[in-house]
Amino acid sequence: MANNYEWIFSGIGTAIITGLGGLIIGGITGYKFGIHKSKIKQIQNAKDASKQSQIGTKYNSDNVKNTITQKQRARNNAEQIQIGEN
Repeated sequence: MANNYEWIFSGIGTAIITGLGGLIIGGITGYKFGIHKSKIKQIQNAKDASKQSQIGTKYNSDNVKNTITQKQRARNNAEQIQIGEN
């Protein structure tokens, strides 16, 4: 009977330690990917004789890396302005 208790509690202890380790590693990894990167995506579509303007401002520091993607599509006699700033 004592053997059964020892087996049950050794398994629970291992599961708790493994779960805590997974939470810590997952939290660090998620923070690194989620907080420190951001993306700005702008897309515009227009028809004939249209005017389009896009401005994207990019801010980078030691901890934050931003990327900007801008796309514009238009047909005949269209005027397009696109500005991407660092």
